[in-house]
Amino acid sequence: SAGNEGPGISTTGIPASARRIITVGAMLPRGIGRDSYGAALDRDVLWDFSSRGGEVDKPDVVAPGTAISTVPTFEHDARASGTSMASPWAAGVVSVILSALKQEDSLWVPTQGLMRRALRQSAVPLPGILPVEQGAGVIDVRRALALLRRWRASGFAADVQEYVVRTFSPNYPDKSGPVAFFRTPFTPGSDWRQTFTITRDEPRWQTRETEFFRAFTLQPNVPWMKTVQKTIYLRNSGVAEVDVQYDREQLRQPGIYTGRVVARRASAKGKSADEDVEFELVSTIIVPYSFSPEKDFTATTPPQQIEAGLTRRFYFAPPAGAMAMTFTLSTPKGGRTPVSGWVMDRNGYNAGYLSRAKGTDRAEASTTIEASALGDGVIEVVVQADPMEGAGEPVEFTLAASCMMLTVKPEVFAEQGKRFLQLQVMNTGEKPMEGSFQYTVKGYGRVHRRTMEGDTLTMPLTIWKGDGALWVTPKFTPEGYMKSTDILARIVD
Repeated sequence: SAGNEGPGISTTGIPASARRIITVGAMLPRGIGRDSYGAALDRDVLWDFSSRGGEVDKPDVVAPGTAISTVPTFEHDARASGTSMASPWAAGVVSVILSALKQEDSLWVPTQGLMRRALRQSAVPLPGILPVEQGAGVIDVRRALALLRRWRASGFAADVQEYVVRTFSPNYPDKSGPVAFFRTPFTPGSDWRQTFTITRDEPRWQTRETEFFRAFTLQPNVPWMKTVQKTIYLRNSGVAEVDVQYDREQLRQPGIYTGRVVARRASAKGKSADEDVEFELVSTIIVPYSFSPEKDFTATTPPQQIEAGLTRRFYFAPPAGAMAMTFTLSTPKGGRTPVSGWVMDRNGYNAGYLSRAKGTDRAEASTTIEASALGDGVIEVVVQADPMEGAGEPVEFTLAASCMMLTVKPEVFAEQGKRFLQLQVMNTGEKPMEGSFQYTVKGYGRVHRRTMEGDTLTMPLTIWKGDGALWVTPKFTPEGYMKSTDILARIVD
């Protein structure tokens, strides 16, 4: 199961992000959407909750993410939706394929890696949905079975290899990851070389002395990527390198760009089949909208059109000194399909929601979110045309983001036995601002630092007169936390 943390990118976590497993996202088939949820859909779409990729090349595939139970029902309903419904569907597909192959030859069983590769290379992409959202697309059991049969007959399955790919990836703590993922205001260009390293993922039982040599041809699948090398080779336990360059001129428009360099076996016998993929080098580059004083720290998208059930993604790089951001969705009057959305921080966490706008009701809706909730880095705004309400027609909209250019620094000081709160307010923009500030002091805090001697730490706590509530947050050093398997915090009256 890919997880249910969508719709933002960077939301596939552990264990779904593990390289070797088959990770499955959740789609909403139009028939299930219509019959079970009353959704006005004319195509299969991705469930909004389905976790997306970003720092990892996940999910691998998607499958129907809704199940209808007869006896017994689920906890509250006969229907349930989630990637936990899509994953068993995919497991059933694998079982069907294994059963068919066993009837043809009871001794041959494809490896986990080969099965994952077959599901990916035979999947059918959903139109209008990015690869970073759906992976290779919808599982197709007939195509997957036919591909495995061909691979077995051609010999591709007999000596299939698994590989480990590493490259510079800024969002990782050690700046190294399996894909190149840039979610920064910086856009790499031709002066930037993105180096990928490729090694064999050798089984533990296989000795280092095993002879291996293979040459690969390299083919980018998007025009804004090119490789310095055209052919590379890998010998035994060695390391192969591929240098990728990006064309910044083709990455000028704000948005998300995903491309891959596909490696296939090089052979004197001719070109390998498109499905005979050895490994892929994935790059995702996000180009955000920027803000400037000349535009009054406001960015507005061009008019957009989106079909019911689909999403559109926008990225913004808030300037230093912004106290809050206001997002405004506008749709023409008379439109019968509502639009709404989510605002996600740089790690894929939901920082807030975009209010609903509908042409027959409220054609413009605004939402203001504090900079402290948005965090640092490039933020993502996901807009969806709601298929659960309205006529299911395509809808037009524009999205505007404006920054409140203020910084406020509170300072508490004591004077003559009294404590005072002083605010330093700075206009970080270039235009005069008028207004007032209202602050409410909601509480106070204390930090107690203690060293645990043994397995138990006990300390007194007091709720004073006038206190409405007491919040206790135990925190540990990383070293101390890793010494425990379970931690119990107990408050006793």
